Amino acid sequence: MRRTTLLSVVAALALSVGGCQDPADPGAGVIREGDVIAGTGRIVWCAFEGGFYGLLGDDKQLYEPLGVPGSLAKDGIRVRFTGRVRTDLGSFRMAGPIVEITSIRRL
Repeated sequence: MRRTTLLSVVAALALSVGGCQDPADPGAGVIREGDVIAGTGRIVWCAFEGGFYGLLGDDKQLYEPLGVPGSLAKDGIRVRFTGRVRTDLGSFRMAGPIVEITSIRRL
């Protein structure tokens, strides 16, 4: 119940902020409320530490995503995503915050 309420709040914030965005890039931005994160960005190939697909948010933050479908694992694809920042996990890549993806779709 609490998670559903929190996701609803994040979705409402995302919709309300949308009116303040650049009309050339509708829906741009990333909103973080506690450990829940939602926004837009693009999949990027990161060639360090053996290589991996990262998520570059429109907030210019590089995230290390968990759970990106193989169909979206291509450099440059624009996506809208929702996830949970995992401060309880570590990574040898140290690319940015680790985000467990709960929903992601191509734009």
